[in-house]
Amino acid sequence: MSFEEAYACRRTETIFQQKNVVLREGFPLAARFLFFMEHPTYREPLIDSRDIMLKEKILEEIKTAMKAKDELRLSTLRMLHAAIKNAEIEKQKELTDDDVIATIRTMVKQYRDALADFTAAGREDLAEKQKSEIAILEAYLPPSMPEEEVEAIVKSVIDEMGATASDLGKVMGAAMKKVAGRADGNTVRTLAQKLLQ
Repeated sequence: MSFEEAYACRRTETIFQQKNVVLREGFPLAARFLFFMEHPTYREPLIDSRDIMLKEKILEEIKTAMKAKDELRLSTLRMLHAAIKNAEIEKQKELTDDDVIATIRTMVKQYRDALADFTAAGREDLAEKQKSEIAILEAYLPPSMPEEEVEAIVKSVIDEMGATASDLGKVMGAAMKKVAGRADGNTVRTLAQKLLQ
């Protein structure tokens, strides 16, 4: 069974519930999929990209990189997958897309620090490799929010809270929720500190 078919199987129970279709308890998952495929009334697109979790997309692209024998992309995505698994073990829960994005941002920051070290040491070969790895990771991040927009969000949070300099942590927390992964923490902190002066 392909990834798309397997994914559709997992969705059928929800679809049946939405359509008020009752299936016998214990009805096999594969049979649910066959029923789903054979009854156009209950059919909808198998894959909605909005429903696919980011970590599932990453797993699929690891397989694609393996088939293409793209060693750099494969090693980078495997490192990312390992970081996601470690974060899940640490948090003792499955990561949401927002959690995965935060993990990617952490990796990008680490890679940028390493890039600076390689550049300072004159290791252009390693620096170029690091740049390529950063580009691979950044492709999974949402588009960055313009700084002016981030500043407007931070200002609105400060105004809503009536915050003072001692409330930096609270402002950061509320602002980071509003930017929803489209700005890094350092940018938000710098703007918050400036506006709270």
